[in-house]
Amino acid sequence: MPDNISIEVNGTDLSQQEVVDALLRHDEAITHAFFFRKCMPMFITIIDRIFDYHVDYDEFVNELYLYLMRPGKDGVDAHILRSFSFRSSLFTWLNRVAIRFFIRNKNQLIGNTSSVSLYSQNAVSTRQLDEVDAQMQVEQLFLLMKQGKRGQRLRDVERYILVIRRLDIEGCSPQQVAEELQVRIEAVYNIRTRAMKALRRTALKEEGGR
Repeated sequence: MPDNISIEVNGTDLSQQEVVDALLRHDEAITHAFFFRKCMPMFITIIDRIFDYHVDYDEFVNELYLYLMRPGKDGVDAHILRSFSFRSSLFTWLNRVAIRFFIRNKNQLIGNTSSVSLYSQNAVSTRQLDEVDAQMQVEQLFLLMKQGKRGQRLRDVERYILVIRRLDIEGCSPQQVAEELQVRIEAVYNIRTRAMKALRRTALKEEGGR
């Protein structure tokens, strides 16, 4: 995705390049606003999907930040962050990096008070990583679908997301969804058609930029 996508931070629209540059120079205000406000919905979703026990948000962010900023073999700091190539959005890239990092390392990094883990650190398959990665990409698209929407437009998008989630992710029957929404089954199919079109538009915009 071209670097013409703006990210509003502290009331100022910054390009992705400007955000990355600010992170690299350790700009405290932009770093805090980016990780603790702009990325919070995405990170909370990751925490909810990956961890089966309570994880402190500050600790999650701290571990991810240290990973992004640690030096590479050449001694240059922020090796992982510097690998961002701007071919996708910064949020999409960070979402994928965070998922893979925490699935592979969560038992070592964040205290696990439960004896049961969703993912064994030593037995995480490529298939599991891909499945969670795909789930999180869909969740990120849901967030993007709602971005900037207000009033009735937001309510419409929330209904789209609900229908996709119930039918395509949770495997509910159209009858169940119709009863939940208090509409006819035909309306559920129509809503899903519009929902999938909206999801595809969002995905194409995310993939190729405006």
